[in-house]
Amino acid sequence: MFARSRRDGTGRRPCQSRRGLLALPLAVALGLVGQACASTPDGAVPAETPARTTFELVCRKPSGEPLTLLEVLRLDPVLRGRLGDDPRDARVRITLDEDGQLPVVAPGVASEAQALALRPRLQRPGHLLFTPVAHAGSPGWDPRAERARLESWWEDQAAPTLEAFNALARDAGGPPPAVRWLAPHDIEPTDPQVVRLALPCGRMEVVYPERDWVFTASDLDKVYRTQDMQGWAAVGFEIRPERQEDFTRFTEAYVDEQIAIVLDGAVLSAPVVNTPLTGPSIIQGRFTDTEVDEMVWTLRGGALPVPLELVEVRRVTDG
Repeated sequence: MFARSRRDGTGRRPCQSRRGLLALPLAVALGLVGQACASTPDGAVPAETPARTTFELVCRKPSGEPLTLLEVLRLDPVLRGRLGDDPRDARVRITLDEDGQLPVVAPGVASEAQALALRPRLQRPGHLLFTPVAHAGSPGWDPRAERARLESWWEDQAAPTLEAFNALARDAGGPPPAVRWLAPHDIEPTDPQVVRLALPCGRMEVVYPERDWVFTASDLDKVYRTQDMQGWAAVGFEIRPERQEDFTRFTEAYVDEQIAIVLDGAVLSAPVVNTPLTGPSIIQGRFTDTEVDEMVWTLRGGALPVPLELVEVRRVTDG
């Protein structure tokens, strides 16, 4: 899975040679084999194996606090799923150094530029949410009055943000406790007219207290690249079998209403549910190929249990 690396006698990390926990026994075994095979039958000395260069992506908590072993255990399957083919991909190497940082080696990375391109996979929180969109028929919701409240507050701020408005208490001019205003994924909201609104799943715990209708990335069984009916790149997904019945009942309760698919606080899509979803579905929104690729890898691994930031890319030579 992963190992904690140590410093050598000089105080330096042994980052020039990437060997695992079995490095010493493996070296001894290779030495014995080398004595028996130092030359070929015709007396020729075999050529040396060329050194292999890889790149470590060193991550840490944004707070600078050291990562704990338990946190790394929780991060391990998520990062393997994001950087490899599945959460058990042994090609992804994850270690915990004595400074509490997380060096990661991903397969297929042959340059520093390729390593840096993986930054979103390492840093994106990956918090996925399926949530109904508020409308005129939602309990206690007056669309015109609530939008006027948002616009009035927005005009009085020097640098307004949706996060700041959503954090306001109701008696301080904010939204109802169960409502959060959200923007589409491809828009930086500078005008409240462009934002959408959604009721988080917390409301459903009040309306349907006996039902587990909170769905996140951990409820996805498969995530893959596909296309929508117009040929745009889209994200295909399937719910885990043990959660499919709950998901079907959830979508059945909101037939003819919008359900927003929210990733890290941005609305990816807000389709109207025409019929209960009983099988494979897609997330569409005129995404670029790159956006879909990043969403697929993010959702395949799941949400980060601990926030990370990439702080360094190290060149590592084996051999």
